[in-house]
Amino acid sequence: MNVMAAAKNENGKYAFMGIGFGQDLAVALDTAGHKTGKLVYEFPDDAWFMIDEDSVYGLNQPAKSLIGKEDWSLTRYMEYVHERYSDLEVIMEDGQNAATGGAGALPEQERSERSGLVYVGLGILIMAGVVMMYRMMRKRSSESYKSNEER
Repeated sequence: MNVMAAAKNENGKYAFMGIGFGQDLAVALDTAGHKTGKLVYEFPDDAWFMIDEDSVYGLNQPAKSLIGKEDWSLTRYMEYVHERYSDLEVIMEDGQNAATGGAGALPEQERSERSGLVYVGLGILIMAGVVMMYRMMRKRSSESYKSNEER
């Protein structure tokens, strides 16, 4: 099962946009039937919503995990969108995964936790470098010793 996407262009004609979007959306659209609602796609979370008059509900699992299984009023949904995307620090890459809308749907992670992991990684790299240098020096000294014995 797949969904074909089309959009009205400047000439007022519908043009093919793409195919895919997953089985959960195809089943949800089929279940919704021929409602006159409008589809809204939230790209960062791959979430599909249906707006039907003053009611908004999630069509696929990502949308349901964002707003729950209950219908929201259009006003509530608009407030959610405004709150989620009005803060530039949340939507910009601020050391977080921008593919999820600034990681708004992910648990918060303190900067100190992230910087601690960076320091651990750097420490491991430095230790590996020291061990490699020690082994190289030891190998050179043993080669030097062997060449002195052969003379």
